[in-house]
Amino acid sequence: MSLRFGVELAFQDAAGRNWLRRGDGHLSEVQQEPIALYGIGRPYDF
Repeated sequence: MSLRFGVELAFQDAAGRNWLRRGDGHLSEVQQEPIALYGIGRPYDF
């Protein structure tokens, strides 16, 4: 058996579109902003 970790990343591009890059490399456009997608609450400083 083996274990394989992946990283998922959500971001907003310069045109204001929101994207999700999954751990397997698949890129898809999403409707939610990255902060809302992951349910990150305040405070966040950036």
